[in-house]
Amino acid sequence: MKKAIFLLLIAFIFAGAAFAANFSPKILRVSAPPAIKYNFDNKALEVPITVSGTNAGLIFCVYTKGKGSAIGKLQNGYLGWHYVNSIDTAMYISPFYNMDVGSNKLIWDGKGKTGSLVPAADYTYYIWAYDNRNPKQYVSRYMTSVMHNLGSQIHIQETDNKGLPLAKPYALMLHAFNGNHAKWAIGSDPDDSSFVETTKLSGSVANWSFDRRLSPLQTDQSYFFASGGLSTTVGNAKGVWKFKWVPNGAATIDVNWGTNGYAGITRPYDAYAGPVSDLNNVYWCNNAYHFTDPESDFYAWDLADGSQTQHINMSDWWCRPDDAKAGGFINGGPNGMSIRNGMIVLGSHAACLNQLVNPNADKASNFVVFANQNGDYIFDHNFAPTAALKWVCMDFKVPPFTTSFEADANFFVAGAVYDNGAVSFGLEGPDGTGITNVAFAGETAARKFYVNFVDYGSPFDGMYTDNQGSVGKTVADPNNAILVPGFMFVGHDSIKGTIGTQTGVEEAAPQAFSVSQNTPNPFNPSTTINFSMVKAGKVTVEIFNVAGQKIETLVNSTMNSGVHSVVWNASKYSGGVYFYTVKSGNEVRTMKMTLIK
Repeated sequence: MKKAIFLLLIAFIFAGAAFAANFSPKILRVSAPPAIKYNFDNKALEVPITVSGTNAGLIFCVYTKGKGSAIGKLQNGYLGWHYVNSIDTAMYISPFYNMDVGSNKLIWDGKGKTGSLVPAADYTYYIWAYDNRNPKQYVSRYMTSVMHNLGSQIHIQETDNKGLPLAKPYALMLHAFNGNHAKWAIGSDPDDSSFVETTKLSGSVANWSFDRRLSPLQTDQSYFFASGGLSTTVGNAKGVWKFKWVPNGAATIDVNWGTNGYAGITRPYDAYAGPVSDLNNVYWCNNAYHFTDPESDFYAWDLADGSQTQHINMSDWWCRPDDAKAGGFINGGPNGMSIRNGMIVLGSHAACLNQLVNPNADKASNFVVFANQNGDYIFDHNFAPTAALKWVCMDFKVPPFTTSFEADANFFVAGAVYDNGAVSFGLEGPDGTGITNVAFAGETAARKFYVNFVDYGSPFDGMYTDNQGSVGKTVADPNNAILVPGFMFVGHDSIKGTIGTQTGVEEAAPQAFSVSQNTPNPFNPSTTINFSMVKAGKVTVEIFNVAGQKIETLVNSTMNSGVHSVVWNASKYSGGVYFYTVKSGNEVRTMKMTLIK
């Protein structure tokens, strides 16, 4: 009898293990010709699109190409909602298309946003897509966004200490697990809490209020930054601390950075954004939307020693005395920031405004790249006909409430929105053009805290969001949010190419050979690489990992002209991003592919 019970227990344990599985999402991928010929002759253009992984809701956008310097600094639109600074701008944005997995097509009539034909020229096209039909997938059931009514923002790290892509990204969040700061390696078993790694703050920082986000030190990710402030009853300080991450223990202050581990300013404590960092600086914003004096500042401190390297006064954008006179507030933020490829997205729940800024601009006048504010009905405040404070921008008492603004690899910006109906986020194009409000499948009108992107060709590319809107929780008191554990995934992809009168011809006639995207992609474990030779010659096909190390040579021989295929079996390699290089004579093509395990 005892033996039978023992065997039953063993069977139960193994059965449980069999059901456990690491997170391995279906990756949405969209492909279209990289160059499309169009005569701009008032005839319909048919754009072939291939969708793989999941079904997709997608938009098609046409932008100017290489015209940024001619456009210069420009502010226009209803109420002057749109500001651009020497960047290309949108000519056309389609409605959303619903497309199934496989071959699809969309039709463009060559007309722009005004309904007139766009002039014949070369343009950049974008396709932005997300999975609009399948329910969100759990990445982790244990990461919880917790910060009263605003929600702490998650940071997802995509690169290593040298700026190279990670095989697996990881997420950091404040107070996300049993009150402790938490780290989650994306790809772990969503149902296993043992994969949560925590650290906590104690000692001399115990009286500080830490919120918004954690940011790893990019050059040594065993350290991280956190922003905090002391209330006016204790002191007038707020800024950024540098800590050593101690796995499942108490984080320690790096007293050799800044002033005993701290870099900041002396101001009445109110609100702030960040921190975020790159390979040189840590960035942070100060604002005071509860106070009556104008204040909005952008700061940078050196990663190595904590010395201040930058201070930009942003009050011309984020402080509006006229709004305060009308019944709103003088200050609106920012209190949310994120970074992508050295560019920083700023936004706030207390304002209609969001921006893309370049902290490495050659001069301060080029700091703001684009701005979107009241007038286009995306993230706008007081726009309803019944609004008491019609078109007042700086007002944190009206919806939509948005603190998390994040950009994908093509700089489409998503901002999670709350109290704006059963939608998940607002979407803007790469120039800040407001596109529309977007809903994940099954979303409710409940609170949303963040939307983030993983977008570097990894097996985990997609959108990452909290679980509040999935389960339909509502909040009666905005200062006492009902917090639902869960860190979720939705498929996403965006691509770009060229449309022009000559571009298609040039791309269709390569000088020596052409190389196609491997198929399938993503793949497991085998994929096929196709290339075409115009004439006979020596050919090499080599495989490299993300660190640039050659791991295999598939072809090293002389080949005849014609179409050739070679299969790579990657069964002995771990999942992640790889590159293949095809070389013939002086011609070389390198392309990216993704192995899923």
